[in-house]
Formats: sequence, structure tokens, C-alpha cells
Amino acid sequence: MIEEDDFPHASTDIILFPPNDGWDTDEDSGEEDAVSPDNLPSAQLRAPAEIQVPVEDDDSDDDNIPLARLVTQSKQVSKVSKTYNWTDGHISYESGIFESTNDTEYQEYQEEDPYSIFSKLFDENIFDILIEETNRYALSKNTNSRPVTIREMKSFVGILVLSGYVLYPRRKMFWEKDKDVHNPLVSGALSRDRFDYIMSVFHIADNNNLTPNDKFAKIRPLFTLLNQNFLKHAPHIEYHSVDEAMVPYFGRHGAKQFIKGKPIRWGVRLLPKWIYRVGH
Repeated sequence: MIEEDDFPHASTDIILFPPNDGWDTDEDSGEEDAVSPDNLPSAQLRAPAEIQVPVEDDDSDDDNIPLARLVTQSKQVSKVSKTYNWTDGHISYESGIFESTNDTEYQEYQEEDPYSIFSKLFDENIFDILIEETNRYALSKNTNSRPVTIREMKSFVGILVLSGYVLYPRRKMFWEKDKDVHNPLVSGALSRDRFDYIMSVFHIADNNNLTPNDKFAKIRPLFTLLNQNFLKHAPHIEYHSVDEAMVPYFGRHGAKQFIKGKPIRWGVRLLPKWIYRVGH
């Protein structure tokens, strides 16, 4: 039942659609000449109806403003001017947060050879993880090869370090017999086929237990152990330098970046720290 109070607008229109069966002439009781809602046919009363209510135009004058001007206005953000007072001096910090920086603390590093220092940072715990995860992945792939040993893994890592500063157009040139490219240090440590096999199954973490949403989950164990060793053998001192380094990478990875103007534009950006007294 619709009352007059249900229509706030005086010019509300009600449209009655034809009944489903237009041939029925069954009407309510009443005089035929009296045309009002009280004597409409029952089929017409059961037919669908539509109410049209006029809507007031609440639009502002912004409709007359060009769209380009509205976009420009939306981009304008109120800028709050900030005032900075610069002073000449050293940054104050709490005393005791930096450890002693006496040269005698690093005397043991100065007397050791590079391999001994590298072994302190890249220790046996790291090699154990590399061997365990590499053999685990090789077993999951059903490779018909013997497990990787500690000697082979150390030779493999050593060749990777050497290839970082001894650059060849192709990696296989380390094992070629030509005198101008042959490297007896590499070929004597590990055969070419064995190196290629370790490279194909090399793993640092278990693929079945990776941390979700961690872009470096596959190398996170290596990062964790390296950070622990660096903090152990390189205490946090007052004077150090932090710079960025790009690791070249052209595959698909969530951490890959493009930095224009850099010698290496595509890759993963790292932030290494250099301690001037230790040299790493």
C-alpha cells in the first residue's frame, strides 16, 4: 500500500504497464464511467508498475570546468616550508656504543695470509650447508652422480672467486689446452665436467622450506652466517664506509633493479660496508 506521504515530490509519476493478459476485462466493482484507481481491472492492478521521481540537480559548477584543469588542480599539493638550522660540528652519540679501535686488535689479521682470513669469514659451517643442500637437491633430481665432497665444494667456491678477477669470454676456457688461456690452477683443482655438474645442482637452502615473501630466501642461510662471521671478526667501529654495489643479473627476480648511468645497470643492488683499519 502506497500512501501520499511516501512521495516527497509533488510531480511523482506512476507508470502502469499493460497486464500480462491484455484480453482479460475483469474489473473491480464500480461504475464503468468512473476512471480512478478504485475501479481498475484486477489484472491491471497485478501488473508491474514504475515510479518516476525527479532528481534535483545537485551538480556544482565543476561540470563546466575543463577536465585538464581539474587534473592539474588535483595534483597541486600544499607545500609546507621547513626551516633547517645548520651548525658546524660533529654528530653527538652515546659513549660506549663503539668498541675500541686500537690497531692491536687487528694485529692477528695483519699476520695471516688471505686464505686464513677468508676461512674465518667463509667458515666450515657455511661449507657444511652448501654441501648438504647441494646433495639434497641433486638427490631430488635423481642425478646419477656421486655426492659432492668438502674438497670439491671448496675448489668450486675458489674457482668462482678466481673467475671474478680473471675474466674469460667463456668459462670453459679455464680448462682449454691452449697455452694462452689454460689455467693449471683451475684444471688441477676440479675437472670441467665436475664443475659443470656442481654448478647445475648448487643450492644453499631447502626449496621445500623457503620463507614466504622473502626475495632472498634461497640464499638467506648464506647471508645469515656471513653477517654473523663479519660481526665476530670485524667489530662495529666508529669509522667505516658504506657504498652500493651492483651484482649483474639479467634474469627474472623481484629484487632486480635498473639504475640509469651505472656501469652495471641491471642487477641486484647491495650495500657493502668497508672498514678502513681491517680492509674488508
